[in-house]
Amino acid sequence: MEIAFVPDWVLRYFSKEKSVQRHMNVLLSCSVTALALLLFNSGQISTIVPHFCLAQFLFRVPCPGCGITRSLSAFFRLDLRDAWFNNPVGPFLGAFLWSQILGRILAIRSKHFECGFIEFSSIAGRILVLALAAVWLCRLF
Repeated sequence: MEIAFVPDWVLRYFSKEKSVQRHMNVLLSCSVTALALLLFNSGQISTIVPHFCLAQFLFRVPCPGCGITRSLSAFFRLDLRDAWFNNPVGPFLGAFLWSQILGRILAIRSKHFECGFIEFSSIAGRILVLALAAVWLCRLF
């Protein structure tokens, strides 16, 4: 589970090596996401924007991601109680996001670290997806 939305033409400015481009893509994408969540949290924008979930509106059941944005915003405020209340996966997703930022920096600098980190990232991503599915099942019943 990687957040990677930086276009290839931008990544070519950083390196010609594909593995470095991949790490830069995740690093920049996670950094922008974390910054957006911090900005979303400042100025109380999060309290002004109403909750809307398209999946809940269409199917009349809460989706597994309901509350993730509010949970991540609370996590970045270090309000772990509110983060857990909004979506129990949020604090773990926030920690995963920070680990991606730090880990990608280290992976770019050290090929020895890269292999282990890619494995960690893959396993942690799968665990987060399973956790989201578990939260969804709990909400359904």
